[in-house]
Amino acid sequence: MTPKLMPSGIKPLDTALHGGFSKPANFLLVGPPLSAKKEVGLTLLNGGLERGEAVIYISTSNTAEEIRSHWEEYGFRTCWEQEDKVKFVDCYSKMLNANVSDTPSIRRVPSILDYNKLAVSVNEWCAGYYLKNVSVRMMLDSLSAFLIYSSLQTVMRFLHIFLGQLRKQNVLGFFLLEEGAHDPVTFNQLKTFSNGAIRVNSESNKLQLEGHLGNRSIPIPEIQPVQKMEDTQISCLSKKAGE
Repeated sequence: MTPKLMPSGIKPLDTALHGGFSKPANFLLVGPPLSAKKEVGLTLLNGGLERGEAVIYISTSNTAEEIRSHWEEYGFRTCWEQEDKVKFVDCYSKMLNANVSDTPSIRRVPSILDYNKLAVSVNEWCAGYYLKNVSVRMMLDSLSAFLIYSSLQTVMRFLHIFLGQLRKQNVLGFFLLEEGAHDPVTFNQLKTFSNGAIRVNSESNKLQLEGHLGNRSIPIPEIQPVQKMEDTQISCLSKKAGE
């Protein structure tokens, strides 16, 4: 039986993927600092949410509120979170000694080093969506941040267990990695846990698909902040009501 493909939300990328991503799968999203890799990642998450999928965002260097605010500039809809389709694992707020609490859509991990609580939070949400037959896309916004605080061996041990659990729950995962911040040995070891890499080349304005269906270059879509509309929530509620 041919596996069902999940369109990425970026048409040129779907063409290169022969229709979309298969799941479960994990992809590295690689690019130099200040490239559009995070915005490309948000576009991939939007592509799932537009199709009724759920999203889990793991933040390593910004608070959940900061991520939400930035994401709103790139198409995030408030109703997605209200409808229990978006969850945040915030690994940053507690490191700032911020007096913030968990919410139904945000789990605050005490430290970026608390791999156990991070994994438990993600697995609980993934299990809940799995039981509801809702597909999940997950993005971890910086593997490089993990490697600042932990050795490569520690990160690899965590990924070995964590990604195995995600695979059981049929998750499509994206993991951001800073190009040039790691030696080739580190990069090659991280690639062993992925199905491929999507490289953001800001100089050529291309996305390079590597290690999955060959090496293909595709144009980077025009990813620009969208104008915030006052009727965004209204349109979401209308859609929910079937209008």
